[in-house]
Amino acid sequence: MTYRAWNIEERFSLRRGLAALVVAPILPSMILALALGAYGMPTEIFVAILMVAEICALTLGIPALLVLRNKVQPRLVWALIYGGFVAAFPWFVISLFPADGLDAWTNGIPTVVDGQLTWFGFQMRMLFVAGIFALGAVGGAVFWFIAVGRARLLIVKGKLRDD
Repeated sequence: MTYRAWNIEERFSLRRGLAALVVAPILPSMILALALGAYGMPTEIFVAILMVAEICALTLGIPALLVLRNKVQPRLVWALIYGGFVAAFPWFVISLFPADGLDAWTNGIPTVVDGQLTWFGFQMRMLFVAGIFALGAVGGAVFWFIAVGRARLLIVKGKLRDD
């Protein structure tokens, strides 16, 4: 379903969308680095997280941007959903692979026994993926405000161009 009836002013430029894809992962990376910074070295953690986030944002975000740019209205709710998906999908795929021959525990409860994931381990992995989805939604909001937000403010003020 293609939405051709909405105003051309509601669309955003591809250049602005690509710039937003580069900038959007910075805030969620900072939040996660600060949360993990209690374990030391928040700067190194931030750089590592930002590199992974940028790779995910560019490899999954550019095709999504190119495909969905003309098919979905530029709304904040869509940016939140797709931002969360772009961030969480790689971690969901990684979580499907078994931990070969390892044993792991969380708070004394086994999560992996003889390389097999336990039910509690599955729940912990999905909780992690949900947290990454939430951080991706924050990145999606940043993306929307950069790519679309200013254009929508110009429309509200009565201007018909997107500078």
